Amino acid sequence: MAHVLTNVTLETLQNFARALVPMLQKGDVILLNGDLGVGKTSFTRSCLNLISNNETLEVPSPTFTLVQTYEGTEFPTPILHMDLYRITSEPEVEDLGLEDLLPSHISFVEWPKLDEQFWGNSVLQINMTMDSDGNRTWDFDPKGTWVQRLLRLLELQHQLEAWGYGNFRRVAMQGDASSRHYEMIEIGGTSAEPRRHKKHENGTVLVLMDAPPKPDEGLTPALAYSKIAKLAEDQTPFVAISKALNFRGFSAPKVFMFNIAKGILILENLGQGKIIDEARTPIEPRYIASAEALAKLHGQGFTGSLPYKDGVYQLPPYDLPAMMAEVDLFLQWGVKDILKVQLPSEHAAAFNALWTKILTPISEVRETLVLRDFHSPNVIWCETRAMPKTIGIIDFQDGLHGACAYDLASLGQDARVDVSTELEQSLIQAYAKIRLTQENPFHMVHFMEDYAVLGAQRATKILGIFSRLQLRDNKPHYKAHQPRVWGYLKRNLQHPALAAYKSWLQDTGLYAGLDDKFGK
Repeated sequence: MAHVLTNVTLETLQNFARALVPMLQKGDVILLNGDLGVGKTSFTRSCLNLISNNETLEVPSPTFTLVQTYEGTEFPTPILHMDLYRITSEPEVEDLGLEDLLPSHISFVEWPKLDEQFWGNSVLQINMTMDSDGNRTWDFDPKGTWVQRLLRLLELQHQLEAWGYGNFRRVAMQGDASSRHYEMIEIGGTSAEPRRHKKHENGTVLVLMDAPPKPDEGLTPALAYSKIAKLAEDQTPFVAISKALNFRGFSAPKVFMFNIAKGILILENLGQGKIIDEARTPIEPRYIASAEALAKLHGQGFTGSLPYKDGVYQLPPYDLPAMMAEVDLFLQWGVKDILKVQLPSEHAAAFNALWTKILTPISEVRETLVLRDFHSPNVIWCETRAMPKTIGIIDFQDGLHGACAYDLASLGQDARVDVSTELEQSLIQAYAKIRLTQENPFHMVHFMEDYAVLGAQRATKILGIFSRLQLRDNKPHYKAHQPRVWGYLKRNLQHPALAAYKSWLQDTGLYAGLDDKFGK
């Protein structure tokens, strides 16, 4: 499919650079073809200015040096800027040692000349031309991973321009385990290039959520996993739940603009405050404040019907099929990945039977909005706001209608950081102290059983998810958290309600195997 930009001006060039830079990845090669004066060096300069956040960075044409390297603290990934005009053969390029450098750098190549195969499979070629009247045209030729990325890049940029955000600096943010992509949009500019937006003051930093609708490919042929587990397939739940949380006095990102069909949202930025310190240790007062905020949220109750701009969103129930699909991830992915074994069918049948019995009562509970992922990466410490708004909640698009214990177990058994048993008990006590003063009925004994059951269900699910992230999604770093999750699961297994599950793990040899793998 042809992608062409016509009447390319300096503003067009800079806007495209703003769109491109957040999407750049290590190993990308941008090939710039065109005669003198069409904008090859100007475009590269704009990209490097954005990457380094330095609009005065010197980016001379490497006509005589052939290759210029940019690296250091300003450049998270080192950059190669090449001008191969004077290169006439591939051996001359080999003498520069580029082939070894390309995978670890982002490369901008003027006058590339060489066969496209030399540059790898992550190539975006831009053919720049200018007619006799000075009108510039860019013709894009994406290869490999850039085929889909270019489509999304242009779609995002067109939508941002329509909303009036197309001229602002964009910076990629750290992603999460999902397919969503986030960027910061910085409103404002230098005195030499003033930029304004009618809705926001200069200096405001917003969040761009790039989340194209995409059902999970699924684990069963009959019904996609995302449907069974009730994962959001578009961002309607995010918009509706955000409005409900803000209306009830909690901190969730306000949604300034959204296009559900395209999966593009402009959100309030709640800041960078964390509830863990630089050593990734829980900051105890902040964890306790998070538990207290949950108690206040759960005390309000939710009917499940959430009005928003385009209608009413009905929270899906956290029902038995959803819970069972989640624990099944352990059988589907975790067991064969962690222990390198395939369980006999009778063991799998026993697993499903015992979990069905354990989860059936709690799967019928409809107490509150279950945020479903309330732990350190998704909790923002908003220091200047009064409780409960001090606790910023940013991940809830998969929220369901169910039992209140799930979210406290997510926090008290944080999969990303070590939560001691002492801190976990402090969280439960802080939570219960508030819940016991509220009008809604709260029974501590029942709650603690729910907490253990849902904590075990969540830990079992996460062991499978972290294996799936490696095997299916090429995200191996999540596996480093599996030993911690196994430790949490063993805490929960001490509760009598989970005696059957503990026995199953022991009888199958998985308990001893997990202990050998992750430590006792």
